Amino acid sequence: MSRLITNKPLILLHGWGATPAIWQPLTDALNTLNPGRKVLTPALPGYQSDQTISDWAGDQAQLPQVIDQLQLPTDAHWLGWSLGGNLLLEIAHFLAEQHQPLPHSLTLLCSNPSFQQRGDHTAAMPEETLSQFRSGFDLQPEKTLKRFQRLQQQGESDLRAVKKLLAELSPKKRSLKEQSPKRLPASAETLANGLTALSVLDQRAYTNLAESGCPTLWLLAENDPLVPAATAEQLNHKLLTDCGHLPMLSQPEPLARLIHDTLTRLESTHRASQP
Repeated sequence: MSRLITNKPLILLHGWGATPAIWQPLTDALNTLNPGRKVLTPALPGYQSDQTISDWAGDQAQLPQVIDQLQLPTDAHWLGWSLGGNLLLEIAHFLAEQHQPLPHSLTLLCSNPSFQQRGDHTAAMPEETLSQFRSGFDLQPEKTLKRFQRLQQQGESDLRAVKKLLAELSPKKRSLKEQSPKRLPASAETLANGLTALSVLDQRAYTNLAESGCPTLWLLAENDPLVPAATAEQLNHKLLTDCGHLPMLSQPEPLARLIHDTLTRLESTHRASQP
């Protein structure tokens, strides 16, 4: 029996090295457009906690554990950014193979079905560059994370505004009487496993879940330094212009409008198809 879709919740899952706070500007814009749709922003497993998450990308047997820890409702729309998109796609593919319920839709924001170049898939990060990030992280995790974050910011038309917003969204400094805050959003092992996922995941063979009842849309950015827009050639996609890897910060209102219109159209189409 088909599920009735009306104002179903929207799940936003962040990417590597970030926290759910990255969604605040977009969440505000979405709530303004449609106060009736609940927007949830869970943390990636192992983030904002002392828990270490296993290498789910290198060992598929670990994926059910990650699914259990994340506790995502399928009676919802899913949207993942960067690595968050890859994880949601991996989960959706797993659920489809197990003939389990899927989300009403899946949107991949600035994600690449293969983050690393391989074979004829050249619209991705060179293997050597990603390998340098991984080895650098093993030696100097905080410094490497900052380097990755600086790279993310390239391509934004108003870089100063994005940097200011990131500073405002970062955890507030604690008083001198309190213990100094963590400098990493997750354990070093969890973050290292995330970099491993970016290097080993190859999801090109299952980028379209529509046949299983889960419409999939890729939102790629024109000036993204990490996920080249050229990767969209074989995907059901929309191109975000004049922005880089952080459109939720540089263009929250236009992005919210696009997401709102897309979900509204999907829900309207579904209702119209009901007997």
